[in-house]
Amino acid sequence: MVTRRQFLASASAFAGSAGLGLLPNTTWAAPTSPKPSKLVAIVTSTYGPSLEAFATEWTKQTGIPVEVISQSYDTTYTKIVTALAGGSPTDIVIVDSIWTAGFVQAGFLQPLDKFVGGAVKDLVPVSIQQRMIDDKIYAMPISNEAKFFYYNADILKAGGYDAPPRTWEDVTQISKELKEKKLVKAGTIWGWQQSEGLVCDYAALVHGLGGKLVDDKGQWIVNQGAGVKALEFMVDQLKSGAADPSSISLSDRQVVDSFSAGEHAFLMSWSFALGALNNPKNSKVVNKIKLDLVPGFASANTKSTSVVGGSGFGITATTKHADWAWDLIQFATDKTRQIEIFKIRSNVPVWKDLYSNPTVVEQYPYISQMERQFEYATWRPNLAGYAELSGILQLHIHRALSGQASPQQALDQARSEMAKI
Repeated sequence: MVTRRQFLASASAFAGSAGLGLLPNTTWAAPTSPKPSKLVAIVTSTYGPSLEAFATEWTKQTGIPVEVISQSYDTTYTKIVTALAGGSPTDIVIVDSIWTAGFVQAGFLQPLDKFVGGAVKDLVPVSIQQRMIDDKIYAMPISNEAKFFYYNADILKAGGYDAPPRTWEDVTQISKELKEKKLVKAGTIWGWQQSEGLVCDYAALVHGLGGKLVDDKGQWIVNQGAGVKALEFMVDQLKSGAADPSSISLSDRQVVDSFSAGEHAFLMSWSFALGALNNPKNSKVVNKIKLDLVPGFASANTKSTSVVGGSGFGITATTKHADWAWDLIQFATDKTRQIEIFKIRSNVPVWKDLYSNPTVVEQYPYISQMERQFEYATWRPNLAGYAELSGILQLHIHRALSGQASPQQALDQARSEMAKI
């Protein structure tokens, strides 16, 4: 985790070297309502240091102190629910994309449409679409997030390949060949521990096979069509040796550490992996890793696939200072600070024009590939009770991956249990 001091130091160094003056903020006009004595925000420890740093700058302009309460991701949901259900004064909360529907149903959030206004057209569509319920916006995205395809160019070259595979069928074949040549421990490594990260990969693969997790009526259809094919593909990856069998014990964070050892050719992971894999303190693959579109499936005639995620800032329904809360959110997510977060955490911007900004492109020539990935991405169902439903799906997908049930049996059981929620 980046501390506030480390974040401030990194942001300061980057601001001096990357020409952030080319990314001016819009002219600031303070809200006209009375100033609050302070604002309170509850966020994850992932975003705590950056929000504290940005809030310090904002306080200098407004004179309003900000109390930032942060804790691990795993405890933040409960922290927010407890605070808001108990009536604790809170103005801003972080909203993971999969929490949106539940928070709205509970009456915790207010719509942000009047605040976002016409700026919605300037945001990467998928970053805002997954934060909408009944066509209303309930969170301002902090950064874009998606699964990207990383490959070890040195290993591919040693195996006789000068370009990454474009389909998952090719990934499978090349993985087997690289293993036979003893160039890899296994071609691909996944983060398929029984966790939310497992559902993310499954959702991306279902999407790549032309399917969905739920139908247009919000009913889960994982036990038919593309849902079954995706899990069959996952099981085959392990049985065939194309994927490392340790995948079922790794989280989507731990798998990045494993890939950094240089014993695998392919990885599908979040944007943070880019920085981690190029960190010489912990990685043996610095400057060996390249990024490309996640492959599609030849069998489904799809070019690519991915799943999006990430978090946004929401304004509580109970705050008496919504306009000031929005002012802080707007300040913390403007273009200058988007680039600071991108530099330090590898989180991808939400503003469309940053992907073609000369300053950004010069510093990050791979950003155009990251932007293209959003064109082929889906998102997990925005349903109330998603956490419980996902937990059921995780359990049964993992049972199939560990050989305790066939893909069809596992998904039939998952569908049966989810129907009772």
